[in-house]
Order: sequence, then C-alpha cells, then structure tokens
Amino acid sequence: MSSSTVLMSHQKVAATPTLDCGEDLVDVRTHGLQDNDPKRDAAGTSGEKS
Repeated sequence: MSSSTVLMSHQKVAATPTLDCGEDLVDVRTHGLQDNDPKRDAAGTSGEKS
C-alpha cells in the first residue's frame, strides 16, 4: 500500500464542490494535518482578511 500527499490547493481538491451545511469550521492543524502556507507567520496568521 502506498501513500501520497495531496495538497489542499491541488486543482482537483480546489474543484471539489462544497455546500455550507451550517456546521462550525474546524482548524485541521489541531487534528494532526500539516499546514504548508508559506505566508503564515509565527503567530499562525495567514495574512488573509476575513
């Protein structure tokens, strides 16, 4: 069995349709998934505006 990494920014992932079901969002970094955002600073801020 082989394992490969798929980035959330990959075009196939980005093209996946989504629907808002009203549930709270989860920070996946608190569940063991790595964040590779090169724009993120030491405090965890990505620089994106909400």
